[in-house]
Amino acid sequence: MIHYIRGRIDGRIDGGIVIESGGIGYEIYVPDNSPLYLSRGDEPVKVLTAMLVKEDDIRLYGFSEKESLALFRRLLTVNGVGAKGALALLSAMPLNDLKRAIAYDDAQTLTKANGIGKKTAQRICLDLKDKLGDISDAAGGGLSSIGCRRKGAGRGCPDRFGVFPQRGGGSPGKNGGRLKQRAIHKAGAEEPLLSGMFFLKGNEYEL
Repeated sequence: MIHYIRGRIDGRIDGGIVIESGGIGYEIYVPDNSPLYLSRGDEPVKVLTAMLVKEDDIRLYGFSEKESLALFRRLLTVNGVGAKGALALLSAMPLNDLKRAIAYDDAQTLTKANGIGKKTAQRICLDLKDKLGDISDAAGGGLSSIGCRRKGAGRGCPDRFGVFPQRGGGSPGKNGGRLKQRAIHKAGAEEPLLSGMFFLKGNEYEL
């Protein structure tokens, strides 16, 4: 098993790159949006790899970060998703957007990837939405885009919804609104908000 390859990019192939290391050129298939494509040929790069062995083929798939490699492997566990489909998903959108789509059960977004139909997208969400580990950073990234600010590690949540209202209740923060409440609800908090503060995945946010 090849864990990673360190070398320089010697050329490109259809859907990937060639890494020269130790006098050997390795064909490695990478996502279309991989930052590895931006590397200069004279700069050494480190490519994290997954090697898939079939009866008539051996291929290396490469990634610039551990999170992308881990999600690639997760996607391969879904029935009907092969290496081509997993790579297409990682090529179709940034990593955090892909994680959010799976966590929010947003199958429609997944169908933007080449070769991923509605049923396969729904199966991916069903199988993986609870297996991605702590996605609070990915969720928080989406919430920050609508004006929510992460405050840091939160205390234990008092109810099953993970909502921690401020003492005395109150109304949503001045930047609140139905659209924002809906986004926060999709991220895992209760709707409607009873205050300008809520908890998600153990992290405290405020509007």
